[in-house]
Amino acid sequence: MSKNKKRNKQQKPFLYAHRFDWLEIIATVLSLWFIVFPRPFYPLLIVLICLPIVGLVLNGLSKPSIASLVTISTDSKYKYDVADFIDMPAIAIVFRVVYDYEYEDFFSLLIPGTLALVITITVLLRTHSLKILPHDKNKRTTVLLVYASLFVYSYGATYAINCAFDFSDVKNYRVAVVDKRMTTSHSRRGGVRHSYYFRISPWGHHYDTEEISVTLKQFDGIAIGDSVNIGLHKGLFNIPWYRLE
Repeated sequence: MSKNKKRNKQQKPFLYAHRFDWLEIIATVLSLWFIVFPRPFYPLLIVLICLPIVGLVLNGLSKPSIASLVTISTDSKYKYDVADFIDMPAIAIVFRVVYDYEYEDFFSLLIPGTLALVITITVLLRTHSLKILPHDKNKRTTVLLVYASLFVYSYGATYAINCAFDFSDVKNYRVAVVDKRMTTSHSRRGGVRHSYYFRISPWGHHYDTEEISVTLKQFDGIAIGDSVNIGLHKGLFNIPWYRLE
């Protein structure tokens, strides 16, 4: 047997493999719980917001490389997986933000979201080294994956906190439901998910009809032509948002 064949046979299945499987399991379970049945909402949201930071600190106790946050499989093709204690909470938070709240002004998220991203990256750089194996040809991909995950997490968490912990006065607008529809999507595992939407009449400075997502209870209980209240909220970080009250 040639030396090359021996080397290939002895090659490890992973170029990198992140640690803390127990934390990834907790993050995955809580994230799926938050997506499917977000009760109790506030405790789950707080835990999911804290998990990525806790994971970064725990993983960075020995000042490892940033690559320790990414599993890179070398089987046949390179396959990348950012640590689930970052990815899963980020996905769950963004899902709930999109499903539960309607954004009024996207640009108002830029400053507080960027500030949150800077804080998160600072935690990353204080706990991890940017050194990556010198023979790894995928350095750029590894770094971009980690930064992209932190980007999604930081902006999603900022907007979630802005809406969930906003206790300012609500400005209500009476609008009519002009149409409604249901969509059905299928997951890779064969599951079926239904989404529900109302098309509402113009209100405030919204000069055209628009669609908003609603719950099944609202979809079944409100008919086309009925009037409903749209509540416009200021936002904890002055990022305005609204929803069907």
